[in-house]
Amino acid sequence: MQTAVEQLGYADRSDVTSLILDEKCTSHDIEGLDGFENLKTLSLIRCGVASLADLPNLPELRKLNVSQNRISTGMSHVAKKCPKLEQLILCDNPKLTKVEEIKALTELKRLQRIDAEGCNFEEEDHARLIFEMFPEGQMKNVDGYNEKGEEVYSDSEDDSEEDDGDDEEEEDVDDEENDDGDDKEDDE
Repeated sequence: MQTAVEQLGYADRSDVTSLILDEKCTSHDIEGLDGFENLKTLSLIRCGVASLADLPNLPELRKLNVSQNRISTGMSHVAKKCPKLEQLILCDNPKLTKVEEIKALTELKRLQRIDAEGCNFEEEDHARLIFEMFPEGQMKNVDGYNEKGEEVYSDSEDDSEEDDGDDEEEEDVDDEENDDGDDKEDDE
């Protein structure tokens, strides 16, 4: 990860609030992320991470996405190193098999969302068990459902869907402009 961070060219890590290293590195451990004390979002999708035990202090982190890795341990380190964490996305970590590993996260008083779909929990009713671990009313979203089993969406998911729509419209406009330019060249 150190190499990926260096390639992104962050001279002053304290200014960085969002770090997306998805598929940019392969590392069993989380190393090279020291100094990002103001980081609010960290995404390490498909980076080969096997444990969260080496997670550095990230005192301002709100959202951690470690989907599609090989994580099986380290939740207690997340609880200690990321005290303001609100969202933890663990989807598709097949080596995560024990719901009990999640229990360490109950120390996080702001944690409201855990996505763990695609993990190989031994317990079929893992979502219910996760809700039961936390104080009543704290956990708002486990695997996209509330405690009553109703489908819910996070604010950030809604925002990203809107952004995606805007991007598509901008792309369409750009394509139309390019088409018009092509037609003018053809006319000449």
